[in-house]
Amino acid sequence: PTAFAPDGPGPVVVLAHEFAHVLQQRRHRTGQMASPARFAEAEAIAAACAVAMGRRVTIRTALDPREPAAWGEGGHYYTVYFAMLAAGVNDGIAMRTAFYAQMGDEVADLDAVKAGVGYIIRLSQQENYPGFLSLAAEAHNYGPAVSQEPFVNLNIQQGLHSLTGELAELETLKRLAILLNADPRKIDFGLAIHAFGDSFAHRNGDYMYKGPTGHGPDGHEPDLIGAPRAALYERYARLLYQAALLKFPERQQRPAMGGKPGAPGRITEDEMMFALGGAVQLSSHSSGEAYEKSVQIPAIREAAKRELGVVLGDYAPEEHEDDWISHGGAQLRPFLVTPMDVKDALRLGAEWSEGASGYCLANGLNSFKNAEDYMRFKLRFAAKGKPAIQLVMPPP
Repeated sequence: PTAFAPDGPGPVVVLAHEFAHVLQQRRHRTGQMASPARFAEAEAIAAACAVAMGRRVTIRTALDPREPAAWGEGGHYYTVYFAMLAAGVNDGIAMRTAFYAQMGDEVADLDAVKAGVGYIIRLSQQENYPGFLSLAAEAHNYGPAVSQEPFVNLNIQQGLHSLTGELAELETLKRLAILLNADPRKIDFGLAIHAFGDSFAHRNGDYMYKGPTGHGPDGHEPDLIGAPRAALYERYARLLYQAALLKFPERQQRPAMGGKPGAPGRITEDEMMFALGGAVQLSSHSSGEAYEKSVQIPAIREAAKRELGVVLGDYAPEEHEDDWISHGGAQLRPFLVTPMDVKDALRLGAEWSEGASGYCLANGLNSFKNAEDYMRFKLRFAAKGKPAIQLVMPPP
C-alpha cells in the first residue's frame, strides 16, 4: 500500500459509492427528469460492491446535481448571510462574505467529495483496482482533482472542510481562532467561515469525520440542518453573530427607543436565533435535502425581509452546479472567482491542515474550555480596546 492508502478496504467501498453518485450527476442534463433517488442509491451500492470485487462498472442512472452537499446552502450561505446582517454588517459585505463562505462547495476545485474521489482515483492507479479504473474512465473531463497529487486532495478535505479526525471541540476552537484572525476583506475570511461551519457539521460524536471518506458512510445527513444537530447549529449561528461584532466594528446598531432595548447589531443575538430557529424549524424531525431547498431556504429569505428589513440578493447557490475554475478561467457569479483565488484557497488548505492539538498548543489556546470560552475572552479584550492576539501559522 502507498503512504496515502486508507486503512483497509472499507474506505475504498465507501468512496466507490460516493463516486458513483458523482458520475450519476454528470449524466444529468438540464431539463432532463432525474431518476428517483432510491434507484440512484441502489445503483451506487451495486457499483461499490462490484468495485470491491474488482469488476468493471457502468453507470446508467441520472441524478439531479443541484442537491445540496454541505451544511447545505442553508447553513453555509444563508445562515452566514443572515447572521452578518443581524449583527449590523452592510448588505453588500454580508452577501460577499456569505458567497465566499459557500465557495468551498460551489467551486469544484475545492469540493470535499471531489477531492476524495480524486484521491481514490490516484490511489486506484497506483494500486491497480480495476473496478475503480473503469469508473474513472467514465468521469470525462473530471479535472484537476484526478491529476493532482493525493496530499493536495487531503489538504482540501482537512484544511478547508475540517475532515481531520481530531477531537471536535479542539477543531472548532482552532477554526474559530483562524476565523477571528482572518482579514474580512479577503476570501480567507469566507473560507475560514466555511471550515468553521464544517467543524460543527462534520462531527461524528466527539470527533471529526476524517478524509478521504468523510461522512460518506453516513450519507449526507450530517450536513443538514435538523433536530439531530440543532444544538450544534445554534452554537454555530451564535458564534457567527459574535464574530461579526468583532470583525466589523463599523456596523449598523439599533438604538434604544420606544421602550425597546438597543442591540449591538440590527437585532440582538437572541432575536436572531428566534428568527433562524423558526425559519429552519430546529425542533422538527430531520429535515432532508429537499426540505432544505423548498422550506428552510425560502423561510430564511422571508425572515431576513421581515426581521431585518433586507431582501437577500438574487444569487441562489442551491440552483447552481459546481464550476471548475482552475482550468476554465475566471467565472463571474455575483463576485469574481479566478484561478488565482483557487490557488490561494489551496495554499490556505495546506496551512490550515495542521492538527488541532498542535495548533491550539502553539497558540496558547489549550486554556480555553471551548470556542465559546475563547469568544468571551476575545469580546472582553475588544471591549477594553486591546489588540487582537496574532496567531502562529505553520510555513506553507
